[in-house]
Amino acid sequence: LQSAQAKMQQLSVEMNQLFVERDELIKLMMLAITTGTNLLMLGPPGTAKSAITYELCGRIENAKYFQWMLNKTSDPSEILGPFSVKENDKFNKNPTGKLPEAHIAFMDEVFKSNAPTLNALLTIMNEHMFYNDGKAVDVPLISMFGASNEPPEDESLDAMYDRFIFRMNVQYIHDAANKKRMHSNYVDNRAGLLGLAGKTTITLEELLVLQQATRGVKVSKDIINKFIRLISNLDRQAIHVSDRRQNECFKIMQGSAVLRGSNVVGLDD
Repeated sequence: LQSAQAKMQQLSVEMNQLFVERDELIKLMMLAITTGTNLLMLGPPGTAKSAITYELCGRIENAKYFQWMLNKTSDPSEILGPFSVKENDKFNKNPTGKLPEAHIAFMDEVFKSNAPTLNALLTIMNEHMFYNDGKAVDVPLISMFGASNEPPEDESLDAMYDRFIFRMNVQYIHDAANKKRMHSNYVDNRAGLLGLAGKTTITLEELLVLQQATRGVKVSKDIINKFIRLISNLDRQAIHVSDRRQNECFKIMQGSAVLRGSNVVGLDD
């Protein structure tokens, strides 16, 4: 556990060296993979949303990565795999190389898809399973990272939006010094100076150890009472948080405690 915690801290340091003005996003991504939750990045194109996700997945040893851009005509087979006729004329999906085999997924323009595809995503995101010929099949997904230019406006997308426990606005780099760092990193990367050699990595097994550790983190009654007061204050401001999201907040607090090396949730968490 201590080794995994140390690796996560070093991963965060190295990711921040590569991606400028992304410290808050990287912090949330670390929490997402520690707790097995999903993260949504909102913002204009060209803000390194896919690049930062791909970099993170490349640092998880033996992790499978799936990336897809959704649109109005997306078919569920594009993300679940095509149908193949097996015995007794049953139509099974072949998920090889598709989302059901992925540990980390990046879904671009996640709210621009159609109802059948989005419905297929919902059970994968929340229950970590998909249905193949009517049978529920477990998937190894740790976290799904979604990207969109703006939040959804259609109420039919509320269920999808709610399943992203983290939502982060990602904007263009503004600080002049950070822009210089960004351009230097880009040039060095083209020259092959930012390869995987020497980079900190973490194994899937170590991530599992971290996730298991979050389950045992203690949450005091005082923390629960403070959280209830916080939610009540938000309600009075017409900011409503679903019961599911409220429960998952405690998972996030426990994950935060684990990453800072504690087995008790504190106020900072």
